[in-house]
Amino acid sequence: AVARGQAGGYEYGNDFYQIWVTSKELLTHGTAPYSAETQREIEIGLYGRPLDRSSKRDAVVPYRGYSYPVQANLLFAPLGLMSFSGVQIVLSLILPLCVAASVIGWSAACGLRFSPYQLASMTLIALGTCPVLEGLYALQPTLMVAALVAGSLALLRKQRLVWAGILLSLAAIKPHLIALLVLRLMLWAISDWSRRKAFLSSFVLASGIQLLVTQLWVPGWWLQWWHVLPLYRQVNSPPLAQLVLGNVPGRVASASWLLLALFLAWRWRRLPADSSSFFLASSFMLAVTVIIASSSVAVYDQLFLLPAILWVWSERRTVLRANWPVRLATLLLAGAFAWPWMIALFLAITSPLVRWSQFYDVVLLPLATAASVPVILLGLLTLLVWKEIRGASRYGPQEVLQPVPISQEP
Repeated sequence: AVARGQAGGYEYGNDFYQIWVTSKELLTHGTAPYSAETQREIEIGLYGRPLDRSSKRDAVVPYRGYSYPVQANLLFAPLGLMSFSGVQIVLSLILPLCVAASVIGWSAACGLRFSPYQLASMTLIALGTCPVLEGLYALQPTLMVAALVAGSLALLRKQRLVWAGILLSLAAIKPHLIALLVLRLMLWAISDWSRRKAFLSSFVLASGIQLLVTQLWVPGWWLQWWHVLPLYRQVNSPPLAQLVLGNVPGRVASASWLLLALFLAWRWRRLPADSSSFFLASSFMLAVTVIIASSSVAVYDQLFLLPAILWVWSERRTVLRANWPVRLATLLLAGAFAWPWMIALFLAITSPLVRWSQFYDVVLLPLATAASVPVILLGLLTLLVWKEIRGASRYGPQEVLQPVPISQEP
């Protein structure tokens, strides 16, 4: 950044800066968040100066404007009244709590009962993963969205449908992360309307209120936001499916996973919210979203893979007794997941003694499996989902509708 002359802005919390500055401008001057003036101010805050589009060095980032819907400004409006230094302090305290809330919420949604000590240990493990560390450094709202989605699924399991719908509507500040899950839950609610209408009604009503308030605050914002989305997509790297598998195979795999997710949403639309298969379907939707819709540079979005990991853990006996492709995928996943900690520990021990362990390329070795873990996990989920679908068709259509007992053993 220093070499490019872009080191004069905020680095810590750079992802939240655009939300803060647009909220501040809306509250104080009513400046449109998607205007060229706002983009210029965002660039000054991030790089210390506006980007020069005539310079190849600056043109690497063709667009650095606002990319969130105005619901994000509505949700974080109080922070727009503070200085950004104050916002950095507040979010540095709130976001780790959001990670803890995600661990607790998804454990409850999965039906796992852990002791406070075990939940604290799992939270520390989650805080030590690369995606969460990246999210904390960037002060990424994804960590809040993950907590909201986890809370919504936990409330669904407890049949508190109204609050589940409200929490899920608040997570729409990251619409691409919840779109597939929302579609699946809409089908789930409609399939048993008399008992589940409270969830969908509260979600639609809460979303409608947010849309009305933001439209009154910033008239026509959604059209401006829709126009900047293609520009924002040009800045980001391709999704993980294309990054890991290649362009054409990645697109084919993405289309296949999406079709399987839609088929699963329809096939399992009648599942009770307290069944293991219901949580598996939700975890699969979120994992597919991370792999095919999220940019590969947005590694913090991989926090949404935690429910899939919890499901595999809860059904570990079934998984380990499955056929050899499932066991092989599980072994690969365990190795790729444990790699960062093993290599980081090795480098920490040897770095005072061996000079080569201090080289830049060697220090990055713990990140070697960062891209492969999500893809391997989704591959394992695909095998398990297909296994359950085949089992349901073999034993009858009602088999999959029954709650599947999961291990309560910590």
